Amino acid sequence: MEETSIGRGRKLGIPFGRSEVTCPVRALRAWLDSAKITTGPIFRCVRRGRIAGTALSDKSVALVIKRAALAAGLDAELYRDNAAAATGL
Repeated sequence: MEETSIGRGRKLGIPFGRSEVTCPVRALRAWLDSAKITTGPIFRCVRRGRIAGTALSDKSVALVIKRAALAAGLDAELYRDNAAAATGL
């Protein structure tokens, strides 16, 4: 189990998706492989095209969720509480 920025790890089970295109496990593996991440935070800052070793902040995660919801044509406000719960806000 990896240590988080607040000092404790968290294990989550992620099921494979039915479609290869939308499978969260395959997407995560692709990200980890392309970013060459083997330890530490999974979701990291990207600055000037380079992947940093530091984790995304809670505000950055909330912004990513908001932008993804808007891009999908969804009401981003409906996902605000979920983003806060996921990031500990």
